[in-house]
Amino acid sequence: IVASGSLAPGIPPDFFGKLAALTKRKSARLVVDTSGKPLQHAVEEGIFLCKPNLGELSSLVGKERLAPDEILAAARSIIAKGGCEVIAVSMGPDGALLVTATESYQVKPPAVEVHSTVGAGDSMVAGMLMGLAQDWSWKDILCYGVASGTSATMNHGTGLCKKSEVDRIFAELRQ
Repeated sequence: IVASGSLAPGIPPDFFGKLAALTKRKSARLVVDTSGKPLQHAVEEGIFLCKPNLGELSSLVGKERLAPDEILAAARSIIAKGGCEVIAVSMGPDGALLVTATESYQVKPPAVEVHSTVGAGDSMVAGMLMGLAQDWSWKDILCYGVASGTSATMNHGTGLCKKSEVDRIFAELRQ
């Protein structure tokens, strides 16, 4: 199950936390890409994968901001507390960091002409889900996610990633 974006007006901030509890009872996996209280509630309940940006990760661990050398430890602290099994921290032009209890990978995107960042995070999550569905390694899952997010930034407006661009960037990132 994927829960992403902001909650609609009138939906309580603990909705994703309740969804997390339900998915556990059904032995399903929940992927969450949101922010603020909804993200906090989901992580407090425990989820499979979350995709915070650096600011959201900082908030989850109670800090105003994280230094580059604190990011991995912050992510691992959430995993250790049962907040999630996997964290993919999006870091803008610095790429993304995927962390599990035993592995971590950072992937930086290639330099491209950025037209819009709208939809880049959604495209990143979609790319990672594609890799998960194919049972790829964590590194390849992250590379495909970063390739998908990067492709989205190359489009104007709200255009999402394009498969041909994603596959080209993915091949480049895997070298």
